[in-house]
Amino acid sequence: MSSFDRFRTPGGDLASFFRSIVTPGHRYSSSQGRGHASFDQADYEWEQLRANQAAAKHLDFFAHGLAGPRGTKVVLQALRASPGATSISLQSQNDLGDNGVRALLVGLKQLRARGVGASLQELNLSGNHLTDVSMHLIALHLLQPSPHPPTLTHLYLTANSFSLSSPELTEFLGAALSSPSSALRCLSLTNNMAIKSTGLLSLLQHLKLGPSTQLAQLHFSLCELTPNCAEPLARWLEDPDGGARLQVLCINGNSIGVAGLRRIARSVISGKASSLLHLESHANEPTEEQEEWKEVNEALEAEETEEDREGWKERLEVAKERNKVVLKETRLAALGLLAKGRVLFGGNPREPEVDAGAIRRGVEELDTRENPYAPKTLSSSLSSSAFPFLRLPIELQVHVLRCSLLLKPSQTAHLYQPISSTSSLLPPLSPSTLSSPLTEHQFLNLLAHCASSSTLGIEMRIAAAGGRVPSLKQSTGWRQDSWTEAGGGASGSASGSAWEDWVLRKTECDRFARG
Repeated sequence: MSSFDRFRTPGGDLASFFRSIVTPGHRYSSSQGRGHASFDQADYEWEQLRANQAAAKHLDFFAHGLAGPRGTKVVLQALRASPGATSISLQSQNDLGDNGVRALLVGLKQLRARGVGASLQELNLSGNHLTDVSMHLIALHLLQPSPHPPTLTHLYLTANSFSLSSPELTEFLGAALSSPSSALRCLSLTNNMAIKSTGLLSLLQHLKLGPSTQLAQLHFSLCELTPNCAEPLARWLEDPDGGARLQVLCINGNSIGVAGLRRIARSVISGKASSLLHLESHANEPTEEQEEWKEVNEALEAEETEEDREGWKERLEVAKERNKVVLKETRLAALGLLAKGRVLFGGNPREPEVDAGAIRRGVEELDTRENPYAPKTLSSSLSSSAFPFLRLPIELQVHVLRCSLLLKPSQTAHLYQPISSTSSLLPPLSPSTLSSPLTEHQFLNLLAHCASSSTLGIEMRIAAAGGRVPSLKQSTGWRQDSWTEAGGGASGSASGSAWEDWVLRKTECDRFARG
């Protein structure tokens, strides 16, 4: 089943309800709505339809004292009453444990088979005494198809007992997060004191954020990260096949040390981590007990220059703002070009016939200096005709579209070194320097997307579900407010963002890319 089958319209649910009226229904016992009365299938469909339209979207069980599988039943019952819920919070003073999480995941899968919980996007299991066993279960049942397409975008696992000490677990979790089928954008493992540098680095070895992955935020604050993770983490952020597409990294309250923080910041300042928009690294000063990391810190400091040590925090803030600018330019340029390309290549357009003879006569009259009305004659000859763009060779059409990107060029993108370069940023060029916000690879991906009828069909399905496709009148700067600073992309709840997110990710234009 396609990942877009989850875009269900109320009309579709209503049609299922009407079909159920004329077909034999299965009776079941429910404690919702009518006590313990027995419902038929039509009653259930009607109850589900009303819940999808009006029931709670956020199920909050903060400090409810839910424990084990028995506590899970309360959550599943509430989800049955609100099948369109998008968020479940089970944080603080709950104690589901590994057995409770197992029961919760099994129940979610059973409900999903009936269309209940298909809109779940956020799950908060903070403070539930979970171990690596729960992490494996979550990766297996929520982060990859099993068998339904995963919908979870935000997963908060703060204040548990995860350690990521098993290589098999980190390999499996990294593969699940790197898979194009995973919808997860934010993973928070803050305040898991059992996670050490070895666990994080083992995960990063298998975490490959390619063009099709959606993971954008990692939270590892208040863990046991030490200076030996600084260099591998920085190299992972710089690696185009690793974490170069990560947008938010939180590592507050660890023991990485100032030298380690400067090494991570240098990846952003140099432009090699060109997608990182937000970096939190407060309270990482080393303690007196860190004498064992003296050699590591000395090795990090040996690679620094005097410039790297002075004013690095201020330059880091400037670099993050620069990353935000080029990301916004990339997204807007892609959406603007897509509107033109879809009409030219994907919509079987037609243009009016051009009277070549009238154009020729107008040019001849313009060359006749004795005729003072020549310019007016030429203008009137061309006023009712369009330039025959579609009759140009395909190479010229592509070249014209490529040049159209420079109508609104980027003055920031040229500051980033190509991926093949190992040097730092070049000195700032002239402000008049022009640069396309899209790489050639992204540009060609956009044209291929526009020429595909299958992608047009998917866009129409997303539009029908509420993710509105922009009109051509807004093609050059559509929905600039949908780009949010914190997430670096369109907000998942913003109108029209479903179309934006899918198109930009499909064409690999959801991130700024160095040429």
